[in-house]
Amino acid sequence: MNPRDAQTVLFVRAVESIDTGDSLLDDGVKSRANSLAGAPLPADAPPSRREKYLVARAGQLIDELARRSEQVQHWSEDRKRVSGRVWGAFLFLVLATVTGFLTNELGAEKRINILAFPLLGILAWSLLIYVSELIYLLRWRGHKGVHPWAEALRQFVRRGRRKWEPESGDEEELARAIRSHESSWSPIELTLLTARLKTTLHLAAALFAAGAIGGMYVKGLANEYRATWESTFFSEGSELRPFLEGVLGPAAALRGEEIPGPAELDRIQWTGDDPAVVGENAARWIHWYAITIGLAVIGPRLLLALLWRLYLARLSHTIPYRRVDPHYFDRLIALASGKKQESVVVPYGIRLDDETRRRVRETLEELHRRSLELEWRPALPFGEEDSAAEALAGAESGMLLFDFGATPEKETHRLAVEAVRAAGAASESPTVVLLDPTRFDRIIEGLPDRVARREERLHAWEALLEGTGAEWHLVEERKATGTPA
Repeated sequence: MNPRDAQTVLFVRAVESIDTGDSLLDDGVKSRANSLAGAPLPADAPPSRREKYLVARAGQLIDELARRSEQVQHWSEDRKRVSGRVWGAFLFLVLATVTGFLTNELGAEKRINILAFPLLGILAWSLLIYVSELIYLLRWRGHKGVHPWAEALRQFVRRGRRKWEPESGDEEELARAIRSHESSWSPIELTLLTARLKTTLHLAAALFAAGAIGGMYVKGLANEYRATWESTFFSEGSELRPFLEGVLGPAAALRGEEIPGPAELDRIQWTGDDPAVVGENAARWIHWYAITIGLAVIGPRLLLALLWRLYLARLSHTIPYRRVDPHYFDRLIALASGKKQESVVVPYGIRLDDETRRRVRETLEELHRRSLELEWRPALPFGEEDSAAEALAGAESGMLLFDFGATPEKETHRLAVEAVRAAGAASESPTVVLLDPTRFDRIIEGLPDRVARREERLHAWEALLEGTGAEWHLVEERKATGTPA
């Protein structure tokens, strides 16, 4: 799903989540949108067909909301504006090229310092960028990275949008829905913006370097420039030559040449008070720097720009929209196909009875707002945590059932959750953990500190599941009380 469609679908999700009283979108509007989008869906509809249905349905509901609200109309129009962003990137690239062309050391004195070339600074800066990209890649480990400039750029773009003050109750609900949508869309938007920003910056750096090289060649065509050197840190040619070998040696070797020896370098050292020092023709130094920058800056920067552009293209067609609220989308598809939603439950270290099954079913049906077809798989005993993923194999929607009263342990409960999470790493559905507190509540019943004990055990489970990406729910009430850990 591309970014525009994903944003539309997630905006409608936010509206429907806030609009619990159906004041913004009543059942008749939703039913008409479902039909126009292609409902009912075949029971075995492929993922592409399901996505097409979600997008078409959301588009119908957005159009309905836009007819009722000027704010939604403006939001929809802002979402479609991309020309300004494209022109901004284009002008930035042109500016980088022109700035590089005008930035060079071939000045009016017709003398250049081979250690003061702007290309030497470009080379050093690019090497730092490569190191930072490597660190960024090592720290990424599969999660979506965000460039620190991305948030600033997004705030700058949003600054020009018109402020909206809701007046009626419906407008207040829309305002809440917009805020909810912005919160859920923000991580996805920043990831996309980071990829665009990195693509543009790497391409701009390559064009800046190319412009600097082009500027030197153009100015050198009509003037003879002399190459000299002076330095605070190098006092003679024997000290300077190893540095030049490291920087320009590969380029000189490609041309079948060598870096000048110490005596030759001493002859072109500029002292400022010796009129006999006129330097040498700067042509070979310009060639060497041009080759070096081409190999070390332009080529790698273009490659990085291409890689980020490919990543952006892939990301733009695989937006992980379901991760925002998988239960909402499961419910929509189940309603559109007219079938019960199937879920698999694997108990772990807990004894099942009919009452437990009933509470689990009621909790899940309240959560999904849809009848469920539960499949109870054999319980996993302690010590077989690694088998949790196998126990849930083949399930589109699966979850682990733990005893809330058991002491949460990393070596057992967390290991089982992580095994399931690792096995379904490519899935957009979260790992779901159900906590049954029935036995625990029976044990602490009548104790004066039962509330504190329950809160303490709840915090222990929260701490155990934190960082696993699991979504947990208590099952003793009709309404799910858990929050994503």
